[in-house]
Amino acid sequence: DHLLDLQSYPDESLNGLQIETNQEITKVGAAVDAGEAVFTDAARNRVDLLLVHHGLLWSNQQQIRGPLGRKVGELFRSGINLYCAHLPLDAHPEFGNNAILAKMLDLEALRPALKYRGKEIGTIGTNSRKLTVQQMAERLKPLGGYGDGGADAVHVVVDVDAVGHSLLVRVFHDQVLVEETEGLLVG
Repeated sequence: DHLLDLQSYPDESLNGLQIETNQEITKVGAAVDAGEAVFTDAARNRVDLLLVHHGLLWSNQQQIRGPLGRKVGELFRSGINLYCAHLPLDAHPEFGNNAILAKMLDLEALRPALKYRGKEIGTIGTNSRKLTVQQMAERLKPLGGYGDGGADAVHVVVDVDAVGHSLLVRVFHDQVLVEETEGLLVG
């Protein structure tokens, strides 16, 4: 909690330990989203603590039934603790997901992408090494992914020129989808 400064971020996500099922932690897993497939994999691999970027619990908390009930039930049945770090992870300059992606792509002149409720989050960097989209994709392949290329895909915004055009590189499993955009997309 202290390393990521969780309490200083005005976030809709309820950051920190969201679900506590046991005290003994011997195996840790990590995922982007807190989903049923992720929980099933974590249970199969005997994970005691699962770290996620998009957790289960948000400020508009709902009743725990239906899909949410099944997810929470799987965590308790499997003895998996769930820890979430959303915007604090978007913002951390060393351990944050955006900082790590920028490092994997050798981006330079890194700077925060935007301010959200007064806090800087995201990362924008310059592709000074002139990596091609395919070279970027190769560097990002180890990240893998789940889903249909939507919220679970890896999204990276790379400055490619000085007039505000960017490439959105979406890596989904082994596919790379490239879109030119004049805005900033954060995923």
